[in-house]
Amino acid sequence: MTAKPNLQLTTQSLLLAWFAAAAWALLPGCGGSNPQNIRANPAPIRTDFPYQVTGITQAVFGGDNFQMFEGTHLHYIVLEGIDSPKPGQPFYVESRDALAKLLRGIEIEVTIIRHDPDYREIGFAYLDGASEAVDSERSSSSTNSESTFGLKGHHRNIDVGYEIIRQGLGWYDGATFQGDDLYREAQAEAKAAKRGLWVQENPVAPWDYEAMQNQK
Repeated sequence: MTAKPNLQLTTQSLLLAWFAAAAWALLPGCGGSNPQNIRANPAPIRTDFPYQVTGITQAVFGGDNFQMFEGTHLHYIVLEGIDSPKPGQPFYVESRDALAKLLRGIEIEVTIIRHDPDYREIGFAYLDGASEAVDSERSSSSTNSESTFGLKGHHRNIDVGYEIIRQGLGWYDGATFQGDDLYREAQAEAKAAKRGLWVQENPVAPWDYEAMQNQK
């Protein structure tokens, strides 16, 4: 999961900041991807969980969060069950770039299970095993993950959060997502193989890093 909300900011100010960032990202040369010049509208707030959105990634901000288009609607997605390195931490860039590579130019399905306090949509993202960024020998490991999550209806066979953890570029976050052996096993495998952030002798979990930053 991403950073816990700063209590000094109001939800309203955060939403305004997000909309401004979304508009900025859509400008040519600002890091967004809008090849068809889609006129973006913020996605309507839904509460009929779980629900699905399908579309193309517009921008990636870290190893566990991104924006995507579904038609003309722009969604801010946060992956459930994973917390990636934050800006300023080792492997932040590698984690962000790994997610961007996974999602680049591929239609993805996201099963949304809840909102965070700032109305970002939190859920699980899935893509086809044809992605060049996925080890084909491992792609079957996340197949049928719907039975693990108790969520039905997705048609892709790669769980994006699982893949980021397996590459050693994100932590399994059990604070809100408990009961998934695949995520725990993926982290244990990456740690044993010293992949990604696990090459560090004492890597700092993102939630601990944030806590230390907030104390400064």
